[in-house]
Amino acid sequence: MTKFTCPACENESIPLKHKYAMGYWMTRRCGECDSLIANHAIILGVLSFAYLWNLLFFVGLAQFGESLHYLGYMAVIWIILDIINVKYVPLMVIRGR
Repeated sequence: MTKFTCPACENESIPLKHKYAMGYWMTRRCGECDSLIANHAIILGVLSFAYLWNLLFFVGLAQFGESLHYLGYMAVIWIILDIINVKYVPLMVIRGR
């Protein structure tokens, strides 16, 4: 299973499940050094805006365009945003050891 590097102790101790949860404004503790870590807040704010825009835009198109294929577009873009969130948003230490 994929592990991500803790910014405090530099060990690969963050599982994929925890990194994904941190994309939704949650914090986790490192299993090695017990530091409190989270995703970078500014980048996460931009991604949260993209999630919201994706949801409102494509649901609006589906509602007013009366075609449900827009919801498929929304799902594809949501998955792309999740991949960006997990792979490219850096972690930061909130409280060290």
